[in-house]
Amino acid sequence: MNNEINNMSGLAKIREDLNVSELRCRWFFESARDGMLILDAASGKIIEANPFISQLSGYPRDEIPGRELWEIGLFKDKRENDAALCELSEKGSVRHENLLLETKAGQTLEVEFAASVYAEEGDRRVIQCRISDISERRRAEKEREEATQNTLLAHIAGKAARLGGWTIHLPEKTLIWSDENCAIHDVPPGYKPTLEEGIGYFPPEYREQVIRYVENCAKDGTSYDFELPKYTAKGRLIWVRSIGEAVRDADGKIIRLQGAFQDITVRRQAEQELRASQEQYKQMVEHASDIIYKTDVAGRFTFINPTIHKILKYTEEEFLNLHYLDVVRPDFRQALRRAYGRQLSRRTPNTYYEFIALTKDGAEVWLGQHAQLLCKGDQITGFQAICRDITNKKQTEEELRNLSLTDELTGLYNRRGFLALGEHQLKLSQSKRIEKKLLVIYIDLDGLKQINDTFGHDEGSRAIVKTAELLKQTFRHSDLIARLGGDEFVVLAIEANEENTEMIVSRLQENFKNHNARKTHAYDLSFSFGVARFDSKGDLKIEDLIKTADMEMYHQKRSKKSHKTG
Repeated sequence: MNNEINNMSGLAKIREDLNVSELRCRWFFESARDGMLILDAASGKIIEANPFISQLSGYPRDEIPGRELWEIGLFKDKRENDAALCELSEKGSVRHENLLLETKAGQTLEVEFAASVYAEEGDRRVIQCRISDISERRRAEKEREEATQNTLLAHIAGKAARLGGWTIHLPEKTLIWSDENCAIHDVPPGYKPTLEEGIGYFPPEYREQVIRYVENCAKDGTSYDFELPKYTAKGRLIWVRSIGEAVRDADGKIIRLQGAFQDITVRRQAEQELRASQEQYKQMVEHASDIIYKTDVAGRFTFINPTIHKILKYTEEEFLNLHYLDVVRPDFRQALRRAYGRQLSRRTPNTYYEFIALTKDGAEVWLGQHAQLLCKGDQITGFQAICRDITNKKQTEEELRNLSLTDELTGLYNRRGFLALGEHQLKLSQSKRIEKKLLVIYIDLDGLKQINDTFGHDEGSRAIVKTAELLKQTFRHSDLIARLGGDEFVVLAIEANEENTEMIVSRLQENFKNHNARKTHAYDLSFSFGVARFDSKGDLKIEDLIKTADMEMYHQKRSKKSHKTG
């Protein structure tokens, strides 16, 4: 009985290990193939949705924010939606394993839904939801359960009542099976096989081994306990555990052997599935395109996959001697240390951060990292994380940002960039800590229309580009130079005052004069300008200064024309 109970415990342990392995494997996929939603806890409305939600629900991603869960097919109606949010508010986290999701196209999917409430910085409470499509898994589980239901019920009943027994009477070697043992072998109740027939259910390659167990037990009382495959009378392959022992009379003579058969097919299948799952997880981790690692609570690496060499040039052995901050660029370390400190103290299950890591040879790589707490019971044991190389993504974002702030023709700031950066400089100048003297110089290229009409617009564009180069030569790197459009330029000269305004303009005129003296073009470049001075005690905005300098430039240009006419 104890052996059977121990075997049940072993089966439970294997099933538990299998479940852990499957969850770990699923976690690897969840980072990329699960639907993720962020909701505002107060209103229940969706704030953010990841791309996979669109694939799962059929709703375009930009149509999801602002909706409630019931509006994208997760709950039947608003009442059920509100009840779910109320439950979540009370418990802090909920999980539904068989929630039905109706897609935009009307298809019904069975999903696993998990949600947790947590607080962002500023005490804003949000809800993080994870939605996994488990339709295929549910169908497979149902089919497997239906296929093994009868076998499992018979197995459980037999264990409870010490069923599946057998006896071999000596010296005639008569074999008797219990009814449950008959059921295991797919023969009618009361069936009485010969010993040779009973052994014949084992595959040929194992029969000699079984015969030795039986003969040794009958000869000297050696007990046995083995696990082997076996074919039933219907040709069904099963795995059995066979336990046998000798029974002696009062004189110590062995008069019979007795024992039990236990159908352990389910357990063996579980073992095989566990090994397959572990091997699958190992293959996925080792061949993943992302870095996958684990650390202890102190942040020291305890596991790293081979991708580390491809992305950061370290070997796995070299990396296991490092702390995770050792490969982070120094200016990111403090922020990252604080972030993971908060995750530990608040016990936040999952976080995402982006930072620059340094390769073994000193190159910089942007990494986007999903980090998850590792726990054993209530104790946090470390982190596990997936890091993706997002360098190309960051470079694209920077290029797009530059395109939105710079003039395509000259490379100078455009109006948007100048207004944003100029307003920032004005605010700095108005602060108590920094007092800067600023000048806004509005510059208009003279005669651009005549250049276009005479030499063509391509030459006009070259004149604009050359003017931009002359402005860069004249002003300092810290000054802001922009092309507002057409032939209009503006400069925010920092650390400039009324006394050196004349010197700045004189230097600019000298640079134009030197350019014209080279006679590289059939025309000369000249400009008109206007100046506006910024008083840090006032409340003028950068646009006000531009208008003032523009008006002064306009008066100068009119004066030039009047002078020429006179």
